[in-house]
Amino acid sequence: MEGPHKNFSRYARDGENGPDIGLYLQALADEGTEWFEAQKSASKLALSEHVGKLSAALMYGVVMGLILATVLVLWFVGLALWLGQRLGDMALGFVAAGGLFALLGVLFYLVWRFFLREKVMLAIINSMHATN
Repeated sequence: MEGPHKNFSRYARDGENGPDIGLYLQALADEGTEWFEAQKSASKLALSEHVGKLSAALMYGVVMGLILATVLVLWFVGLALWLGQRLGDMALGFVAAGGLFALLGVLFYLVWRFFLREKVMLAIINSMHATN
């Protein structure tokens, strides 16, 4: 094929002088389908990366939370035993340590409710939408 139709040679049937609109539309549909499939694969990859990072952070948080909870329980048992020894009554030592633990729980709830909750939610949302 020579002349102005040279650019459209891939859309021409053998033996024809010009481009075939049917071949052109079929090629356009095929390329559109390929583009859509590539976009779908890229989106799946990005989503799986975000889910993987979130899962890793969640696992880390759970393990560290369990370790911290165990340490706190041991500290408070030690505190209760120490207070019981000082007060001369083990039960009273455990009640005092439990009261301190409850006070810390209320304090954490108030700090969480009025200061930390929105910051943590925003950090999680931002990490999910980060484009690293």
